[in-house]
Amino acid sequence: GFRELKLYFMLGLPNQRDTDIKEMAAFIGKMKKIFGNIYLSVNSFVPKPKTLFSEHRFDANKINKQIKLFKSCLKDVKVRYKIGNVKRAELEWKLAFSEGLDTRIC
Repeated sequence: GFRELKLYFMLGLPNQRDTDIKEMAAFIGKMKKIFGNIYLSVNSFVPKPKTLFSEHRFDANKINKQIKLFKSCLKDVKVRYKIGNVKRAELEWKLAFSEGLDTRIC
């Protein structure tokens, strides 16, 4: 059998709602009951140029609120998790869209 299950999630997706985050937490709770040890990796959605999501702006405030909700939904579920740095993800977004700009200002 499995000793540990690793799951990957994204926050800040276009049209992602609080109910979606609550459903993610419920899913994690179900997986915890089935597999026991769960490890989560949670990262910010970073839109990239020349993709369907290139018009989507990175919203650090929204993502930080979603992280807070995500953590509160998991407070009774004993799982290990790592949440990616939102400021670093925002910098990645700025750099991705910085064609011809002086990237030292980011």
